[in-house]
Amino acid sequence: MANILVVEDDLQIRGLLLRVLAREHHTGDVATNGDEALQRIEEREYAAIVLDLMLPTKTGIDVIEHLRVSRPELLPRIIVITASQPAMKHPPPGIGGFFAKPFDLPELTKAITRVVGGEG
Repeated sequence: MANILVVEDDLQIRGLLLRVLAREHHTGDVATNGDEALQRIEEREYAAIVLDLMLPTKTGIDVIEHLRVSRPELLPRIIVITASQPAMKHPPPGIGGFFAKPFDLPELTKAITRVVGGEG
């Protein structure tokens, strides 16, 4: 069982991700914007971070760039989900996974398992 942070402002997608995590016997914390995500990451360790790029306050890219400086060891634990066309062409380097919305749920689940398993 791993604790995973879901950073997603869309209620339906967030609910779907939390159900998937529960089915895989993981626990999920939630952040609905970039500032909240950074606060949660300061408060707790996460085996994986599922991060939307299009967020209120700070974007997912802002979160990644902040972590690139302050907590670079977390980059391989980040799995990005996005509907942003420009981001799909140039995924942020160093992250653990990248999925365009609508994402393939079994593939996303495999990526989460890989990232969580890679923690050791």
